[in-house]
Amino acid sequence: MIIGRNEECLCGSGRKYKKCCLNKVISMDEIISKELNQLQEQLYGFFEKKNPEPFYAILDNYFPEDEITEEEGILLTTLLILWATLAKPFMTKTLTEQFIEEKRAGKKLRPAVMSQLEKWDTVSPSYSTITKLTDGNWMEVEDFATKEIQKVKVFENAPKLEVGMSLLGFLLPYGTYYSYFLFALHFDEEDGDILAEFLSDIYAESEFSDFSEFLANDFPYIVNWVLFDSNAIDDMHWEDPYYLEVVDIYGEMAVEDPKFSVQLLELGVVMWNIYCLKQKPIIRKPEIYAAALHYFVDLNIPGLGIYSQKDLAEKYRVNVASLSKAYRQLETTLSGELEKLEKLSIKDMMLDQARAKSKKGNSTVRFTEDKTK
Repeated sequence: MIIGRNEECLCGSGRKYKKCCLNKVISMDEIISKELNQLQEQLYGFFEKKNPEPFYAILDNYFPEDEITEEEGILLTTLLILWATLAKPFMTKTLTEQFIEEKRAGKKLRPAVMSQLEKWDTVSPSYSTITKLTDGNWMEVEDFATKEIQKVKVFENAPKLEVGMSLLGFLLPYGTYYSYFLFALHFDEEDGDILAEFLSDIYAESEFSDFSEFLANDFPYIVNWVLFDSNAIDDMHWEDPYYLEVVDIYGEMAVEDPKFSVQLLELGVVMWNIYCLKQKPIIRKPEIYAAALHYFVDLNIPGLGIYSQKDLAEKYRVNVASLSKAYRQLETTLSGELEKLEKLSIKDMMLDQARAKSKKGNSTVRFTEDKTK
């Protein structure tokens, strides 16, 4: 039953609801929220109560071997702990399931708090877009896969958030709303669109029929890509300005092609960078190499093969013979890379760097150092 603020309170006091039990209800909601926040902190550190070394060994499998900054290490460690706590079986059950069982057996939590905590063991990562912001404390987000609108409490120390930004994290049920497990990665509109396309592409090629299951399974690789690989193009070294001009021309033309995803476009740039580092070509007309690169990617990626050399020569306004010669040079130099591609699926091509960096290395020391800070 919904009671108006100025109606008589149902408790029988004879006073108006707003001057009687309304504040008690609000206070109880605040108490429950505060206790759930405390449980978040306890859950995050719960693995320390168990045997932490095997837990760190699990995370170690997803940590990059390449040197990263201390700040990057702390961020990645935190994200992997959140993921593993919720999604990774640890001694037959997830740490979240073990945490809930311990709290249930202790019988110290309020029933309202316990009922929300019990829902946390089914939480998967979510990728959502902010659709509404209210008073800086509340927001509404739309789930990328289900399109469900969820009311979310803005997490503490959150950056400046805006409508249209995207968030990647773990939404914990809090009753009438949700709260992110500690925090969420945030992306501006442009970067959010890139990540959305990346997720769509690799999900389409995955073995999963449910997006939540896919996100829970591939979360470590996705996070590695977001933190370390998504900006790899910007970090590439180009010895000659003409090399970068080829990239610009190729990008402008390829982006108009509906068959070319962002990942395929970037794949071409990576191949071109390898070619430039190996051959150091002298470029007189960048359009020729841009057209040859477009043809190289189109010809060698399964499911494409749309264009002839003549088609692309017309598209880039270059001579067919010049395009053909440049293509042969690319093919000869990159034949070893082509052999690698033939052994990979489209999904593996896009996640190869992230997965390669996730092989076990010497990162246990990093984890140990981080947890003592």
